[in-house]
Amino acid sequence: MKKTLSILLAIVMLFALCVTAYAENDDGSITIDNAVTGEKYNAYKIFDLTYDDDNVTYTYTTTGGSDAFLTALSGTASPFNAVKVGTTDVYSITKKTGVTDESVISWLKSHITDVAASNKLAEKTGANNEAKWENVEYGYYYVTSSLGSAVTVNSAKKDVTIKDKNSPVSVTKKQSTTNGSNYTTDEVSASIGDEVFYEVTIVDGEGTNLEVTFTDTMTDGLTNLKNYVLYKNSVDNANKLALTTNYTVESEDDHGFTLKINAATLTSLNKDEKIIARYSARVNSNAVTKASGNNTNTATITYSHQTTTTSVNVTTYKIQIVKDNANGKGVLDGATFRLYDALTGGNEIKIVKDSAGKYHVDTQAATGALIEAGTPVITGLKAGTYYLEEVDSPKGFNKLTERKPVTVSADNIARVNSSVYVNGGVEVQNSAGSSLPTTGGTGTTLLIILGSFAVLTTGVFLVANKRMKKEML
Repeated sequence: MKKTLSILLAIVMLFALCVTAYAENDDGSITIDNAVTGEKYNAYKIFDLTYDDDNVTYTYTTTGGSDAFLTALSGTASPFNAVKVGTTDVYSITKKTGVTDESVISWLKSHITDVAASNKLAEKTGANNEAKWENVEYGYYYVTSSLGSAVTVNSAKKDVTIKDKNSPVSVTKKQSTTNGSNYTTDEVSASIGDEVFYEVTIVDGEGTNLEVTFTDTMTDGLTNLKNYVLYKNSVDNANKLALTTNYTVESEDDHGFTLKINAATLTSLNKDEKIIARYSARVNSNAVTKASGNNTNTATITYSHQTTTTSVNVTTYKIQIVKDNANGKGVLDGATFRLYDALTGGNEIKIVKDSAGKYHVDTQAATGALIEAGTPVITGLKAGTYYLEEVDSPKGFNKLTERKPVTVSADNIARVNSSVYVNGGVEVQNSAGSSLPTTGGTGTTLLIILGSFAVLTTGVFLVANKRMKKEML
């Protein structure tokens, strides 16, 4: 069952226990307890209250001329009996037999715009958990809030306090690098070209019956893929909300969007039920690396006068490779590299070179470019361990015989002073001379073995030849 009432509760200020203490013209107050900061509260005086000994009487005095509220009050659909008192402009008001309080409130909601402006109290704005009217005449009042539809009365005294039970919607934003699972509020790491998946959960509050505006904003390093899907309570096709029927796309571009979830959809929810929005973005070449900031996605939910903002961050990193001489004689040019996700075999991490000669990851690229030494910087890497393979070594230097592990967990830029490596980054050393593989590789080893065998054979031959000459003498 949706909220307890479809409009804020009318206040009946009865003072039957205090008749002798308060005259008809005494003033009271109405206080909204638990008022939400920034929300608007309005009170309308519907009927006057008068006393006759121990009896309380409600009356309505017409404003004269055309009185839309009196017309409605006297109609067959009215929950009240309105009987004119003699030839005056006053009508005696009683509630019809069998009419429920809910019916009264529903009827008042339908006709509140007919109430004379002079019977509306000054609008109040919630602050410090309170909204209050003072010097209020006794009577039958109807109170509304811009927030929702559930208010209760917890006092029937001269100074009446109303408990605003309304609460705005709440929101949680999560993200994942895996579609449909592992959503978290923590930051995630992704490479340029990767897709990041978002989940925004809007939890219904008490008395919510207004539309929700959902705006999502992405920084330049994220590209909106414009693939929003909304669900009610759980993520399955049976609970998928319908575009136009339940929500509309008000605007969208490459870095964000605005959706409006209509009031009927919010009204259909019970307290603590939820709307789940899923969508994604791709990390692009404008993504900043961790040392420069974050690639941020921000969801802003507006309900009535309440705005809630929540953000999540995607991080990428950069590393610098320094190819240098093992004897400390400086940076070497002429080497090329590729990056992989395994020590052997595995998949190549596709690196592209832009028009400015800079390298960045692009997991969506068809092919990867060779990384040219000496001190290239590669941006757009997610956290993890990679393996650098030397494709070509500088002329006259040995090529690496196996891939070099590279761990990425932060931006890692090298310090190079006068072409000599100092520290930081990923140092890759080469030694001059022929290739002498440390493991595997039979070429050089075979030459050494054959050379040794030749020397040994020659020595044996010389010794044997000398012995034969001695014997012949």
